[in-house]
Amino acid sequence: MYIFYDKGGWILEDLRTDQESDWTTVPMKGVNTEILRDELLQGGLEKWEQFGIGSHYEEVAVINQETDLENLTDTIKVALATNTDTLKVSGSVTLNYTFKEGAWELISCDKNEDFQLIYPQGNSVGNIINAGLAVMQGDWIYYTNQNDGYKIYKVRTDGTNLTKISDNIGIYTAIVDNWIYYVALNQYGQTQGQYRMSIDGSDSTKLNNDKSHYLSVVDGWIYYVNKSDGYKLYKTRTDGSERTKLNDDESVFMNVVGDWIYYSNVNDSYNLYKIRTDGSERTKLNDVKSYYVNVIDNWAYFSNGNDGNKLYKIRTNGSELTKLNEDEISWLNVADDWIYYSNESDEGKLYIIRTDGSNRSRLNDTSSRYINVVGDWIFCTEGVSLVSGRFYQIRIDASEQQTLNPQTENIEYYKKQVELTLERVRANPNDPSCRVDLGMAYLQLGEYISAVTAYKKAIEIDPNYVLAYINLGLAYEKLGRNKEALTQYQNALTIAPKYKPALDGLKRVQDEQ
Repeated sequence: MYIFYDKGGWILEDLRTDQESDWTTVPMKGVNTEILRDELLQGGLEKWEQFGIGSHYEEVAVINQETDLENLTDTIKVALATNTDTLKVSGSVTLNYTFKEGAWELISCDKNEDFQLIYPQGNSVGNIINAGLAVMQGDWIYYTNQNDGYKIYKVRTDGTNLTKISDNIGIYTAIVDNWIYYVALNQYGQTQGQYRMSIDGSDSTKLNNDKSHYLSVVDGWIYYVNKSDGYKLYKTRTDGSERTKLNDDESVFMNVVGDWIYYSNVNDSYNLYKIRTDGSERTKLNDVKSYYVNVIDNWAYFSNGNDGNKLYKIRTNGSELTKLNEDEISWLNVADDWIYYSNESDEGKLYIIRTDGSNRSRLNDTSSRYINVVGDWIFCTEGVSLVSGRFYQIRIDASEQQTLNPQTENIEYYKKQVELTLERVRANPNDPSCRVDLGMAYLQLGEYISAVTAYKKAIEIDPNYVLAYINLGLAYEKLGRNKEALTQYQNALTIAPKYKPALDGLKRVQDEQ
């Protein structure tokens, strides 16, 4: 029997076979089947069939155990199982299976340090580090629409059929088994509990009350940083059961890769650490401040706070610390041998560079943050604010750029929003969220004085409304009143000391002074 996994990191599990047969059917889970088919045909694949096997599998390769696999390229790696229960992959790992009830069940895995067993997960590590604002399934992109209060939308990959699927408010979106997992936001823009809902927006269920960051859905578990317990690492089952604490470090920039969790340890000057997904083998990997960590193909890429936030990489065993360029970077996202990042040395514009440090180029002339890479598109927020920045998409080759939600530039739409929100204000005069929504509509119309008035009223109603302070700061910036903007960002940080949009606003105004 053969087991396949692709270069992108999807291992093909649930191997169903007849132990006595000369043929083995291998479900192709999470793989670009067209590319894989071509590779296999060139390497001697004798048969390819299509099956309907649940919601995960579209095609199955049926492979003769005598097939000569010498001509297969490095795109895929292959393991041959004899009549025993042992699979050996590329000489670097031994997977021990037992044949049970018509399927091979993995019981142990012995591997060297350079091999990582990768499981299907709900979103990429790079997107999760950038707040998980976009995720793709099939020819649909699901995303958090900042221009409609963080509600969840979908749009086809060609930009058509824009559809709101839920009025639920959330970030850190992930899709697994036709479920959307996300972290809810409250009216202050602060993370709340974890939820999941059907991919059509129905059947929403709260999983727990933990204020969560970096939510990652991997192999039947939800891993996350629990703000409710001092930013410690936690995991639960995807149904919310078996809630388990994994460490006692204040942890940020969490990546779940295979059976390891990588994170920056705030208690140790943001140095890079890793720990097993069961909480064992806590290991320190470097002695430098590591921001925006992305772990891909046995390398960790990060912004080095000890060297002016320059771009670095280090092997996941802690060796080969390597500087890649001289840019001051943030918001990096690594995908398909490319690193996408905001170049703070060039006003936060979107840049791209290969993972070996070559082929550096600029993709746009717009300040770009919260970089999410989905298919052939990059999704970014213009400017530093997740709260009110325009969400747009640009092709990875920079050949095309467009606003993901055309309503963000539709004046008539925002005029209508003002009218509707004024009706809400009259009906709910003591609801501060109505005032903030009104201010956002005014802000998009360029009516900054009216926006200031709306935000001030929201703060008068609720002095702890973080989003109101941040948006008031943005309105003051638009008016050129940076001193007053600075005060509002400081007010927001008094309430939420680590809230990124407030920190970004504060830094931006200070840099302009």
